[in-house]
Order: sequence, then structure tokens, then C-alpha cells
Amino acid sequence: MTITSAFQAAGRFTAAILCTLTCLTEISTAHADDGRCTYSTQLALPGQRDIYSAQIKRIKDAAISAYDEMGSESIAFMYKGERIELDPISFDCITCHDGISATLHDIRFKNDTGRTNNIQMVMGPHPIGMHYGSASYAKPGSLRDQVSLNNDMVLVNGRVGCLSCHNPLNPEQKHLIVGLDQSQLCLACHVR
Repeated sequence: MTITSAFQAAGRFTAAILCTLTCLTEISTAHADDGRCTYSTQLALPGQRDIYSAQIKRIKDAAISAYDEMGSESIAFMYKGERIELDPISFDCITCHDGISATLHDIRFKNDTGRTNNIQMVMGPHPIGMHYGSASYAKPGSLRDQVSLNNDMVLVNGRVGCLSCHNPLNPEQKHLIVGLDQSQLCLACHVR
């Protein structure tokens, strides 16, 4: 078994565990009454935080490898004739945050300049799936270099995803990696 296939198997195993936990606990909504995300609540279950932390470590370690790959498959679908790839964690977020199970979010896919999709707008004003390094190179002085980003930001395979701004282990509402005061979250990537 190669390292890549081992990572792929581990990713599928983790997804299977989380799906099983969801089914076993019969969660019918994606958020608790206090606004907490069900996924982040599940991470409080014995062993789940460790599994999640190991997955994030694997993603971050891959980001500094020569191959810059997480080693897990991305989920691809067609949107306006373009193939869109999402990392598995962002895909899991979108499956709940669709406006039915949890709060509706406005999503913009990469290369969809200013327009949003109407199939449950989840990805906000930031292009999910965009390769951050390519964008910062194409817009010098507008985006920070990838090496100067906040260590809590996660770019799966170098791409923007839900984990780029949100940390489900953060107990604060919206699970942001940094606060919104004085545009901290915006300035984590954008240069004034």
C-alpha cells in the first residue's frame, strides 16, 4: 500500500466514522439551539477531537511537503460548465449549511467573479476551491504571501476552503480562526 492510498483510506475511514456518528446520534438539525455547529459538537465526543486533529495535522504537513497534496480525494462537481473541486471537509460543511439544515451561507465558487450560485448559496464572498498561492501571485500587493498567513488557516492542497476561516474546535460562535474586530479575519489574507 502506498502512502497516498493509505491517506485516501484514512480519509474515507474518517468520513465513515463521522457519518456513522451522525446517524447513531439521530441529529436532525445541523446546529444546536445555542447556534453551535453539530459537527463541532460531535468533535467533543471521546476520540473524535483526536481524529480531527490528526487529519488537520496531515493536511498541514502535506502543505509543506514537496508534493503539496493532502493525499485524499477531493469531491468534484460541475457548476456553470466548470469542474469545481472541494476538499472533503468543506463538502461536509456544505452538506449541512444549505439553508435547510443549518444557516444558509452565500458561496462563490472559484472563477465566478461576483456572482453566487443559487443552489443553496453556501460559500460566501470568497471563492472556495481557489488556489491561494496562484491568486496571491496574480494579485501582488493585494493578498498576503502564503507563507505569511496565520498558522490557524488551513489550505487543503493549497486551496481556500471552509477551514481557511473556520476552526470547528473554536467554541466561539461561527468558529472563526481570528476575530472580526478591526477586520482581523479579512486582514489575515488581504493587504489593506
